[in-house]
Amino acid sequence: MISDALRSLIRCPLLGIGVLLGSAGTLAAQGIVSGRVTDYSSGSPLVGARVVVVGTSLTASTNADGRYRIAGVPAGTVTLRASQIGYASAPKVATIANQVTATVDFGLLLTPFSLDEVVVTATGDQAKREVGNAVSTVDAAPLVANSAISNMNDLLVAKAPGVQVLPGSTTGTGGRVRIRGNSSLSLSNNPIYIIDGVRMVSDVNSTSIGIGGSAPSRVNDLNPADIESIDVVRGPSASTLYGTDAANGVIVIKTKKGKAG
Repeated sequence: MISDALRSLIRCPLLGIGVLLGSAGTLAAQGIVSGRVTDYSSGSPLVGARVVVVGTSLTASTNADGRYRIAGVPAGTVTLRASQIGYASAPKVATIANQVTATVDFGLLLTPFSLDEVVVTATGDQAKREVGNAVSTVDAAPLVANSAISNMNDLLVAKAPGVQVLPGSTTGTGGRVRIRGNSSLSLSNNPIYIIDGVRMVSDVNSTSIGIGGSAPSRVNDLNPADIESIDVVRGPSASTLYGTDAANGVIVIKTKKGKAG
């Protein structure tokens, strides 16, 4: 008769082989997705378009012919999404069979994007795509008409990314604006203000009139109803346009003007 110890030695290798076979069966339940990404209107291939299997880290980019290939896609029903700059992303559902290549083609629609917006810089009005700096634009006119805007700082609160408005501690105190946080422990962290091409004095305590010991700012003198738009130039890159004083960012204000008609 076979002893219990010998019987265990026989069973253990068989159990290990069973586990490996089960794992191999699980890993084998994968397929391949390939296809082509093209412009929906012209049919021309899109180079560098990104195709991703939603919910996974599987992704691929198209080659010069607009073709892509993703291996190791789990078998079953999956959602693929193709995207390209300037085009609307397009999701598609595909059924992946074990060890089978599925073909999924995409035709992306060209969509308008905002690179042709006009922003105000030190050199005048320019198209946003021509400016090498990150510029955020706040359309002030509809905000004043539809919101409770009482001062200049209200136009900046939660209106532009990276811009933080710190209210004054007492009534009448000038607010402090920070673009991408503080940059110095001892120097001023306030951005500079440009109104229609002219720089204004904007520091706290910039007025000689004190109100109960508070520190007003000339920024509070601006009437929000007179402002057409505000362009926020963030970061040290603003120094290339406005000099070293603009290291904390620039707030460019464009006032309303008369128009034909």
